[in-house]
Amino acid sequence: MRKRGTLAEVDKARADRMIAGLAGATTHTPIEEILDPGRNQVRHMHDDELAELLARNPHDKLGQLAASEMRSRESWRGPGKWSLIIAGLALLVSVGALFRTI
Repeated sequence: MRKRGTLAEVDKARADRMIAGLAGATTHTPIEEILDPGRNQVRHMHDDELAELLARNPHDKLGQLAASEMRSRESWRGPGKWSLIIAGLALLVSVGALFRTI
């Protein structure tokens, strides 16, 4: 069984706040961060949660953050990561060759 994701917590917090608003109760917990997650909370979401969030609300703040995070993850899974690794290795080889010739 998978542990509950951040998107499920956001959905539950929104539902709890709506129920509390209907009952007239006020909450004393700082749930603004849960209801309006920022980039740090979006980073902790799984890929399937990001896709679901993007499918639900593609034009609001959360949808834009999810799209941005998905693009960032996809760019590091592609050739960008490998080209950076190869450039680092080439730098190490060239520094090693420089010190060997000195």
